[in-house]
Amino acid sequence: MKNILTVLLSLIVLNVAAQKDSVLLRLNPKKGTQSIITMTTKMDSPIVKVKNTMKMKSKIIDVNDKEVVSEVRFERILLDTDAMGQVVHYDSDMKVADMDENARKVNEAMAKVKEMVVVATANKLGKVIDIKGVEGEYANMFKQNNSVTFPEKAVGVGSMWRDSVEFNLQNTKMFIKSLYKVTAITDNTVVISISGDVDGNKVVKESSEEPIKITSNIDNGEYVVNRHTGGVVSLKLVMTTQVMGQEMKSTTIMTSEDL
Repeated sequence: MKNILTVLLSLIVLNVAAQKDSVLLRLNPKKGTQSIITMTTKMDSPIVKVKNTMKMKSKIIDVNDKEVVSEVRFERILLDTDAMGQVVHYDSDMKVADMDENARKVNEAMAKVKEMVVVATANKLGKVIDIKGVEGEYANMFKQNNSVTFPEKAVGVGSMWRDSVEFNLQNTKMFIKSLYKVTAITDNTVVISISGDVDGNKVVKESSEEPIKITSNIDNGEYVVNRHTGGVVSLKLVMTTQVMGQEMKSTTIMTSEDL
């Protein structure tokens, strides 16, 4: 009898432990939640070096059984480039009178961006299904970098799943294939590694030439997700891109802090 009770107790303990280490990931923030998102991307190639930082303010404006709607505004934009000796430093907080000629050109180009009010709709699995108020590369930035598409089933450490996305960016048709893997689970977070590749074909306008082939590999990537709300707490993504014989290394780091 004592042995039977010991076995039953052991099974109960194991079951509780398994439930604790298993998470059903869903996007479930509270309406009205506000956060500051900071995203920095560094790109390095033999001909150009770029560092771009964007600070954004996000607010959850609607939550229902199927979707979550958020509103995002750009708070600050910083850009530093060095293209074969042509150096540009831009800070949207700087007074126009204090900007040099190159920075003023960037400021003119960024005028619309600073006025954007982006409304993003995601389903409960975290997949962005609609973007309003922004187009082109900025729309794809919101779709790809700020979210993880969760699997239907609960996950534990070691769980893996795949996702694929197709979109157009600056006359380039892009295909992203991602592999996610849970590497750690804590009381408040789930750590998810990401690997995969990106393939693209850039169409040259008014030309009969073959499309330019673009390939990228995700060398190292990691999302930290809030296990209770499904929101991305931080992201680090290191990629290598090949285009026309040139190699470019890029690193993206994103953090999100609730206000």
